[in-house]
Amino acid sequence: MLTKKFKVFVCAAALIIMATGVGVYAAGVYGSQEDPLITKSYLDEVLTPQLEAKFQNALGEATGTFAVVTLDSGKTLTASAGCEIILRSGSATVYAPVAGLVDTTDGTAAAGVAAVVTNHLYMVAADSDGVKAGSGGATLLVCGAYTVS
Repeated sequence: MLTKKFKVFVCAAALIIMATGVGVYAAGVYGSQEDPLITKSYLDEVLTPQLEAKFQNALGEATGTFAVVTLDSGKTLTASAGCEIILRSGSATVYAPVAGLVDTTDGTAAAGVAAVVTNHLYMVAADSDGVKAGSGGATLLVCGAYTVS
């Protein structure tokens, strides 16, 4: 009879220790890099605009239509090869760490930090090239895959 009580006690103690261990583990990982907590301001100010931009980008790729992209001052739009860009307002320069852009309106190559001409159609020659907004920002029409940073 003593052994039966002892077995029940050992099982109960094991369950308590196991439950405590799970609680300690959960408290240790909750809010860590593996399971981060995020704030509403992060959702509103960072994540939602990124998701909207990705959605518009995917929609533009799928439909083959131009999407309106507004770049704040100093922001850079990097695109994949074949992406088309038209500067509608503001100012921008060519961002070309790889090959540059092709000004299909003039039939010329645009590389380095050349100014992007308003209402000219530019085609991205290599992945990671694009345009950088000037001091007043820029409004672009973009057809193809791109990211803004």
